[in-house]
Amino acid sequence: MLILRFANRVLYPLWNASNVKSISISLKSKEANDGQFFLKNALQTHLLQLMTFFAMEQPQSQDIWAIKDAKNKCLRCVQPASPEATVLATHEDGGSEPTFVQTVLKINSDRWEGVPFIIKCGEGLNENKLEVCLYMSMCVYLYERVSVMSSFFLVPESIR
Repeated sequence: MLILRFANRVLYPLWNASNVKSISISLKSKEANDGQFFLKNALQTHLLQLMTFFAMEQPQSQDIWAIKDAKNKCLRCVQPASPEATVLATHEDGGSEPTFVQTVLKINSDRWEGVPFIIKCGEGLNENKLEVCLYMSMCVYLYERVSVMSSFFLVPESIR
């Protein structure tokens, strides 16, 4: 992941709030575990650590301590999740423990100003899956070119 971010000359300049609309990190688990404990553990331990790999600034070196420092610096910039931006849910079978959580986090940094990090995890779902999606902003020039081409090829308005 770090090589993809920092050594890739194509992606590195695009990895910021000017080009990224949002980042979604999702964890699905088939197994019904211990409800709230699973969600708290998965969210705090795994998904936030994964988020730091996507959001941290370039470490001073490839040394493990330099990477740890960069991740900690990133975590210190995360705004606390607000209750309005957090959803807890349970299965339809009426269980009392939450089995799904989604929250939106913001990072107070120049690189990520205004970019929502959507963190989701749930258990007892249809599959085991870990997914990270970067939603990129469309370049205005590219959008104008696509619109001209789509009208030339008579693409329906709803697709544009």
